[in-house]
Amino acid sequence: MSKYISISPKGFLFSTVEAAIKKPGRKDIALILSQVEANIAGSFTTNSVKAAPVKICMSKIKTGRGQAIIVNSGNANACTGKQGIKDANDIASSTAKLLGIRSSLVYICSTGVIGTPMPMDRIKPSIAELTQHIGKASFFDTAKAIMTTDTFPKIFHKKIKIGDQTGVIAGICKGHEPDAEEIGK
Repeated sequence: MSKYISISPKGFLFSTVEAAIKKPGRKDIALILSQVEANIAGSFTTNSVKAAPVKICMSKIKTGRGQAIIVNSGNANACTGKQGIKDANDIASSTAKLLGIRSSLVYICSTGVIGTPMPMDRIKPSIAELTQHIGKASFFDTAKAIMTTDTFPKIFHKKIKIGDQTGVIAGICKGHEPDAEEIGK
């Protein structure tokens, strides 16, 4: 894990907690906070069926501005209808309020079980805990918190130099690793 500490992008803080979204015993919700309002870009599914967080983020991303991303694993908030949209908006607005920023700057990502309502009774208190512990988790911890069927955290980083300044471009993602049979298809 120590090798990942040096790749955390400057100006970003991380927090992870256990919300027991799918099952207890692991950190399954994370918050990534830019210390300042920042430029943001995103890539979204082309599938006609989109989860509530995807729909909301597709609308918000048009501004090109963001400051926080809250991510949960264990529940995709997909195929959950109007309640899913309400829950995703509630997560964004609660996070924004506790961080003291505009809700339009908070993006929501969810991964996991499809068709199950979000356990808001466990998520809402976790948002308060996330904001209280901002800066106490690492980039690596955040990558672990978003795992679902993954067997290891997916992390990419690249140190860059622009003029006399050095920085880090870093990313995390989640996803299933194909087995040998799937690779051969």
